[in-house]
Amino acid sequence: MGKFRLAFGLHNHQPVGNFDHVFEYAHQKAYQSFLDVFQKHGLSISLHQSGILWDWQEKHHPDYLEQVKALVIQGRLELMTGGFYEPILTSIPEADAEGQIAQLNAYVKKRFDTEPEGLWLTERIWEPHLPKLLARSGVKYLPVDDTHFIYAGFEHSQLTGPFVTEHENYRVTLLPISKRLRYLIPFGTIEEVIEELKRLADTDPSGLVIYADDGEKFGSWPQTHKHCYEDGWLEELFAALDDNADWLQVVPLRDAARSRPAGRAYLPSSSYAEMLHWSLPPQAFVEYEKLEKYLKQKGKLEQ
Repeated sequence: MGKFRLAFGLHNHQPVGNFDHVFEYAHQKAYQSFLDVFQKHGLSISLHQSGILWDWQEKHHPDYLEQVKALVIQGRLELMTGGFYEPILTSIPEADAEGQIAQLNAYVKKRFDTEPEGLWLTERIWEPHLPKLLARSGVKYLPVDDTHFIYAGFEHSQLTGPFVTEHENYRVTLLPISKRLRYLIPFGTIEEVIEELKRLADTDPSGLVIYADDGEKFGSWPQTHKHCYEDGWLEELFAALDDNADWLQVVPLRDAARSRPAGRAYLPSSSYAEMLHWSLPPQAFVEYEKLEKYLKQKGKLEQ
């Protein structure tokens, strides 16, 4: 029987036109700090960065790219693709979307001598026709939220592995991101994270769970640099993952995508839960917040 696997992915991005001092702050507080802690441990994960961020770092911190390349060569980092300038792929012409992905593919191949298999979907905004565009661009898999699957009628208990989807016979693999882990990492205690992983492993000892989220949570969000680095939360997390290696293995998203599919899924137009909340019209937004507050007070919704 194999170990339970935590597939871990990180997404780093700064918008086009953002101030240099914002790039620098995020780089120092989050991106560089994370990598420095990560490389001390024997874990393997996935990393996506937008092309605009790679470009900025190449000009201002080329040593960071060398550090990434060394970890890629060691098999510690899997690099992912996406739209070079991080566009919402469904909001631009398909030819432009394919061009954006091709541009980032070419950059990653040239700088790091590796060809991406996975794609980070901007804001995880999914449309049912995307498999054709993605497959034509060489994408084999992408992480999307468990929320997407819930809207399609799945139960959380069914999200035990990758799912295959297709459009006009073009196939890609979908990885359901655990919302529970997105909230626990890095804002829960280390004990809560390990307890959640153990709970999932008890249900399926040789199964897997997907974590993929923004790298800015690890240092550039308010108070997170102190929490993750000065107070040692991230070091403690990686140490705890190492300590539980007898039953738990941390793997890049690519390994999860290559696992035996848990099934086939056809997802509706969707995004992650918070984005669907934020994008509501003003009155609907207010009504939603009232309902959410009411359900939390009644104990019918997790805080």
